[in-house]
Amino acid sequence: MNILPAVDIVIVNWNAGSQLKDCIESLFLHEQALLGSVTIVDNASVDGSADFCRTDARVRLIEPGRNLGFGTACNLGTAGGDSDYVLFLNPDTRFLRPTLSSVVAFMEWPQSAQIGVCGIRLVGEDGTTSKHCARLPSAMTFLNLSAGLSKFWPATFKPVELVEFDHEHDSTVPHVMGAFFMIRRALFDAIGGFDETFFVYYEDLDLSLRVQQRGYAIQYLASESVFHRTGGTSRTARAKALSYLFESRLVYARKHYGMLGRAIVGVGIFLVEPVRRIGHGLLSGSGEQVRETIKAMRRLFAILFGGHADRT
Repeated sequence: MNILPAVDIVIVNWNAGSQLKDCIESLFLHEQALLGSVTIVDNASVDGSADFCRTDARVRLIEPGRNLGFGTACNLGTAGGDSDYVLFLNPDTRFLRPTLSSVVAFMEWPQSAQIGVCGIRLVGEDGTTSKHCARLPSAMTFLNLSAGLSKFWPATFKPVELVEFDHEHDSTVPHVMGAFFMIRRALFDAIGGFDETFFVYYEDLDLSLRVQQRGYAIQYLASESVFHRTGGTSRTARAKALSYLFESRLVYARKHYGMLGRAIVGVGIFLVEPVRRIGHGLLSGSGEQVRETIKAMRRLFAILFGGHADRT
């Protein structure tokens, strides 16, 4: 019987509350046999969620003292391990049974030699499978998203997510969500890891694109699953999240599109989406949405033209 190689786990934590400890405990309960290093990079959390890591010898805690963003924190966490595979895992996930052995065994099959990344089914509290695989977006994909067309007519104006894919069977896909993102370490190192120009959002999509440019495929396995809590950003962070989303769309466009594509994405971000969001807020009587949109745009301008913004 062949011995499967180990997996290094990297979790980026930012105010995940008790979910982080639940995630770690589920790892050691179900996946002890294949665990290499388990690293938590805490992005300046203020809720004490990572405090237990300081006394837990099973994990390595990195505290940079500021919010590095997702990709930079992942790169930092990866640097300390040496296993053949790296699994980037969200703190709001939880293992329900042994899973890593099946995923690693799939990656170790000779016919999987050109599979560079593997993701699995993410199951919510109600037992439903989230549709988290995605396509590689064009500039028009982002414009349609800004205009709200993808939400109301997804069959015609396809969103980034592969909503037409039922996620109930195995398939090669363009991208799997970073909540469970297993990659070959040699490949990760060869492509230079995450692009640290992205603060948060789309850095995993950019990584998937570069994986495919290297000639490797990305696999989604429906036969294995983890619990993933959904619910989005807290109310106090919505404006920040929106500004980061806009910023990363601009970074992605600047990196992967020509002049016309960058202009199309810019029109969507600076003109179409703010007008849509504010208009919807006014029509629905949601002053909060109006305020959040204005605040997000102010933050975006501070990031782009002031060179900084509060990253806490």
